[in-house]
Amino acid sequence: MVLFSTILAIEGLLGVGWHHVNLHSDIIFAGAIAILLLGLSIRSWAAGTIQKNRELAKSGAYSLCRHPLYLGSFLMISGVCLGTHPLINFPIVAPIVAVIYLCSIRSEEVVLSQLFASDWPNYSANTPRLIPNPLRAKIVLSAWSFEQWRSNREYQAVLATVAGIGGMFAWYAFY
Repeated sequence: MVLFSTILAIEGLLGVGWHHVNLHSDIIFAGAIAILLLGLSIRSWAAGTIQKNRELAKSGAYSLCRHPLYLGSFLMISGVCLGTHPLINFPIVAPIVAVIYLCSIRSEEVVLSQLFASDWPNYSANTPRLIPNPLRAKIVLSAWSFEQWRSNREYQAVLATVAGIGGMFAWYAFY
């Protein structure tokens, strides 16, 4: 987020505008908001079910992919990129974030394979790492808990989403 905010600030200082929009009909802007909210929804779904380092999460969002929190975050960042200056921001930010997330995922999977040695091989063999496969998707329902969501501090993602949407509206209003 610091990198992305810096890029937006530099673009603003240089006067790099995106285009004049009609907020009521701009399909790209609406799509950006939808992608951002989809990412937040995936993160919230995952955060309300995971009990980090206590049990291997295999249900809910974790039945679709092994790292739904990263998937949700990537969608949120993509939504903000698309909603501000998609031709510049997305090609710069997306590869950087993808590399950071892939490195984090790999190191987390080493830890998970050690913590949950009996369950991990089967789970990792049958569940995609990051992108759910709609042809093989089988959602395993689980209880979602507001307390778990809160203890995982997912309210920070909600605040980031509000700030991101506010920032996108400001981008349109001032550039």
